[in-house]
Amino acid sequence: MNQDARPNDQDPDGTVFPLPDSVWLRHALNVARMVFYSCEAATGHTVRTGNCLELMGIPSSGPTDQWSELVFPDDRPYFENAIKSISRRKPRYEVEYRVMHGVTGAVFWVLDRGEGDYDEAGQLRHVRGGIVEISRRIKEEAEKTAAAQVYALAFEAARMGAWHLDVATKTMSYTDELLALVGLEREEFDGTPDAIDKIIHPDDIGPWRAANDESLAPGGKLEIEFRVNLPRDGTRWFLSRGDVVRSENGAALECYGVLIDITERKIAEAAAARLAAIVTSSEDAIVSTDLSGIVTSWNGSAERLLGFCAKEMTGQPISLIFPPEMVGHPSIAASAARNGGNTAPYESTRLRKDGSQVDLLLTVSPIRDAHGTLSGTSTIARDITERKTWEKHQAMLMRELSHRVKNTLAVIQAMTRQTLRSTSDPKAFAEAFEGRIRSLAASHALLTDSDWRGASLAAVIKDQLSGVADDFDQRFSLRGPDVLLPAETATQLGLLMHELATNATKYGALSTTAGRVGIVWAASKGKLRLTWRERGGPKIETTPQRTGFGTALIDSSVARIHRRYDPLGLICRIQLAL
Repeated sequence: MNQDARPNDQDPDGTVFPLPDSVWLRHALNVARMVFYSCEAATGHTVRTGNCLELMGIPSSGPTDQWSELVFPDDRPYFENAIKSISRRKPRYEVEYRVMHGVTGAVFWVLDRGEGDYDEAGQLRHVRGGIVEISRRIKEEAEKTAAAQVYALAFEAARMGAWHLDVATKTMSYTDELLALVGLEREEFDGTPDAIDKIIHPDDIGPWRAANDESLAPGGKLEIEFRVNLPRDGTRWFLSRGDVVRSENGAALECYGVLIDITERKIAEAAAARLAAIVTSSEDAIVSTDLSGIVTSWNGSAERLLGFCAKEMTGQPISLIFPPEMVGHPSIAASAARNGGNTAPYESTRLRKDGSQVDLLLTVSPIRDAHGTLSGTSTIARDITERKTWEKHQAMLMRELSHRVKNTLAVIQAMTRQTLRSTSDPKAFAEAFEGRIRSLAASHALLTDSDWRGASLAAVIKDQLSGVADDFDQRFSLRGPDVLLPAETATQLGLLMHELATNATKYGALSTTAGRVGIVWAASKGKLRLTWRERGGPKIETTPQRTGFGTALIDSSVARIHRRYDPLGLICRIQLAL
């Protein structure tokens, strides 16, 4: 016997169920993810091909209930009904359902095809068949169905349909959406261009046919607007737009495209043409739109105010000049005007052509045609930029003042508490507290001179340290680029310089006549890095253990700090956010 051969399995009645007897056949079953089975009707004993354990997770033989338990609960009725449906007259069945792998529990789809075997008396003896996994096919079918539904919904929402022309056979095909748009039933469509020709408005038949002929000429494309007489909806406007597939020599092979209902647009265009009462020259910008927000007129003042000329804006959505946060959210006044209501003037902003925003006072009014039918809106816009700038400036100053006062009070409160904790001597408290108040006031004075736009780093340092020593240039060396500090950072740095100088005066380099302090800084990527280096003061024997208010203030005010008590003097590296 070949080493790949295997004995056949037998049902209890002696029926032989042949199993694959070669490697290639077993491999084929595994690749196809297929299992063959034979079930004895009387006992329910089932024999399956040897790959059943791997593919389905159950042994190759056993009671039929083993398989029934794998069938997904929701699909079990389909499986059972398929088995029950077989008869001697119709012994075959075919059913798709989900199963759960007997070992891993993974759920997948299978196609089960089988046939009943009957004896001469008409009694069912065996049910034999094959099971093949079809999960991929089911997934692809579901994706195609979903895509078709999206396609249909999109075409319906856009009031659009698609068409195709085989140039050689002059055979036309249309989507159901297109036939619905033009009011044709599928049985009324004969597969030729004449089916559409018959319902085109008589005045548009000539241009329609000429446009189609021109599209088939070398280099031609199709784009034409025309009217169609619909049995129920009357006359409607359509845009037919198509492209041509050509052979290598340029001959037209087929043409395909879309048909779009543009009736509302054409009505709006006609209505806009009748708005002769709109003022074309005014000191204020005057803009009109149709009911869908499409610009129908744009006067000279609008061009001067917003930068767009009438040619650029006419036919474009008015939302083109809306700031991003307003797109999709029209004002209540504009909505009321579109519904025919009168509105009070209101303030808003619009975008200029250069991308800048302009503050406007807007008055929106409805536009009606000669019959009183609402056809659009008219907007008068007046530039109020200067007034809004002044108002914003005043509001900013008030907010800034409030913010600064709160911050200053908070800092003073913190300084008071910490100074009280660090000393019980009223005189020492008064000296320390007054020094810190003077430091804070000095920083505020610098900021006030610049309208709180910021302060020069070098100016802050000199302002804080100039009172420490009469010979400032001899005792201090400053090196670093010009840096404009934000108000918050300037205040922080001022207090830091004061505390460092106070400590240096009491214990460090400034406590001796020979002491010097070097201050070096650099700024990059939104960070200020500053180094305070003392030399010439008392030799530092040990690292100080006591932490006073000054040290606590420095630690709480900076993003990062590193102190090194070098025997020659304190080196303090500080990092602040700019």
